[in-house]
Amino acid sequence: MWWFAVVLLGVVAGPLNGDLPAYVASARHGAVFERATHAGFVVLLLPWAWLPTWGSAVFAGLAAWCLARAASADRAGQWLALLVVTPVAPFAEVDVVWVAALLASAAAPGWAALAVAVSPSALLALPAMARSRTTWGVAAAMVFALTLVSGGAWWWGERGVLTGPPWLPGRVAAAWGLALPWALLPTIRWDPALRRDLLAAAPLLALPPDVPGWLVPALRLARSVDLTRPSARSWLGLQVVVTAALTLTTVARVHAENEVLQRAVLELTPDDGVVAPFSWGSRLAFAATGDPYGLRWHPPGTFLRDQRAQWCSDPPARVLVLPPGPTGRFEWTTTGGECP
Repeated sequence: MWWFAVVLLGVVAGPLNGDLPAYVASARHGAVFERATHAGFVVLLLPWAWLPTWGSAVFAGLAAWCLARAASADRAGQWLALLVVTPVAPFAEVDVVWVAALLASAAAPGWAALAVAVSPSALLALPAMARSRTTWGVAAAMVFALTLVSGGAWWWGERGVLTGPPWLPGRVAAAWGLALPWALLPTIRWDPALRRDLLAAAPLLALPPDVPGWLVPALRLARSVDLTRPSARSWLGLQVVVTAALTLTTVARVHAENEVLQRAVLELTPDDGVVAPFSWGSRLAFAATGDPYGLRWHPPGTFLRDQRAQWCSDPPARVLVLPPGPTGRFEWTTTGGECP
């Protein structure tokens, strides 16, 4: 089937960014609260942590399938949900999991606890997805528990709720505009409940641009598709084409980036250092050492964790700058190894 073919292509491509290697490394070390805001996701990765990339992708496929089952009771609704989630389904990201858990909380409120433990993004989706006061109570109880168990790191630790990346509204709007299933709009049954739920999803616009909060309103739209409308199948076919194009474009980009990273692993020597954004540095270090901080690297203009001490105690002889330029050739410098 087309959906499983797309997931397989995502498996071949590799991690979408530097987050999954960090989660997998945490799971391998048993460091559940290394990133406290995603502790639940690390726990779910524990059975898959020592498998190759395809192990995490199998996990991603299972999560997407669970999401589809929770989104709708009928087969057509489940396939519409899979269509919506396809652009992010193959890459083992946290968002498919917390959205699936929140959907499941409509029948069993306890699932809201897992959603919040997987990602605090779930809290912004509660106005649109929580169907009972019990769900809100479960979510609040989990926030309290995570705060206590993490010693406050859930709020103030590395990438905590209050220390995360800045809000970039322009990029968020662009991401939503690109990913929402616009071709389905002519097939939607508009009613007050749908309008209310879409308005309630507005807080998700406050998420960083790399967090697909658009999944929540997109899945709600998919639930309101009326396949009996004239030309509904034509619009649905158009959305399939658009979704496939978006997904395959992402897969091609990720595949190309990971090929570059594999080349970099072969060229680096123990005397070298790397300056790269987190997405590139984490994947590179994980590919080379199995640890996203296992190489001597740091993001441009800043240091993470103990990178400053590692860099300054033994400055590199030469520095590789990632990502490469338009030509694909690596840029090496001998002036970036000094300790600022």
